[in-house]
Amino acid sequence: MANKTGASAKKRLARSSSNRVLLGVLGGIAEYFNMDPTHVRIAWWAFVIVTTLAAGAIAYALVPTVLTLLGVAYLAAYLLMNETLGK
Repeated sequence: MANKTGASAKKRLARSSSNRVLLGVLGGIAEYFNMDPTHVRIAWWAFVIVTTLAAGAIAYALVPTVLTLLGVAYLAAYLLMNETLGK
């Protein structure tokens, strides 16, 4: 693409003024990569949902483990304190 002086213009990543839903960010990405903005929006929301579910699954797996380890540590500390205090 050439500008008025004949030099080629650099492609610039910017928010879209025509493909806007909220702020035009995803529309700007779609324009930069010459894609359909709907596909970019669908891909964005799929990414958000998958990463949120993955984070939830990791937390769901880690919380019982952490709570079990804390319970064992508490029990060990309780038993050691009782033994140390002579009870």
